[in-house]
Amino acid sequence: MRQNKIIWLISWFCLFGVTQVDAQGVISSPQKNNKSKKQSQKIQQKSTRSNHNDMVTGHEYVDLGLPSGTRWATCNVGASSPQDNGNYYAWGDITLKEMYDEKSSQTSGEDKNQLFAKGIINIVDNLHSKSDVAYVQWKYPWRTPTKADFAELLKYCTWSWDKQMDKDGYKITGPNGRSIFLPAAGYTDGKKLIMNGINGYWSSTISEGRYKAFSLDFTNGEKYIYDNYRYIGLSVRPVTN
Repeated sequence: MRQNKIIWLISWFCLFGVTQVDAQGVISSPQKNNKSKKQSQKIQQKSTRSNHNDMVTGHEYVDLGLPSGTRWATCNVGASSPQDNGNYYAWGDITLKEMYDEKSSQTSGEDKNQLFAKGIINIVDNLHSKSDVAYVQWKYPWRTPTKADFAELLKYCTWSWDKQMDKDGYKITGPNGRSIFLPAAGYTDGKKLIMNGINGYWSSTISEGRYKAFSLDFTNGEKYIYDNYRYIGLSVRPVTN
């Protein structure tokens, strides 16, 4: 009879969530297990949040796990989504234009010494912050990628031609498995926007001579760093360190 009563009590306590019984028959509530479960849920939520893209000055970036620690923005300057082309800028210009030609360019026809004297480039041949549209539009610590930044992206990342939201471009996956998307936004020459599934992205690095600067160019199957005419309107994908 006593044994039946104990069994009945255990069943009653189990019904109300009290399930622990020690060797002496003492029944207790599993509060520690509940606490442990809640802690596990918090850790899981924190882990999920850490996989989201981070932001600085209101713009998202992705840490691709590159050796330099450079982090790439998820969108182009002027874009509202990763698949959006954004705006087109001549090299060293920080405003939009109606006409993209040598006459309207702020830098075409001038060599390194002239541009350095004007404060357009710095001592290491990259754009000064006042002439860097990524810095001007998005503020510190954003900047236009250098030639070296693009070289690192080509060397350490996996590039796969992709279509996102009906937009062709490259999905670029870093050593840590995270990725960005560069749409094939085309380029502007004169008043004409040329979009044949190709694209150029400005670097901040000037090349030799008086008319060109380095850009990342690609098509489906090809990707390379190229010295482009500075007056051409190209997209800009900012980076931060």
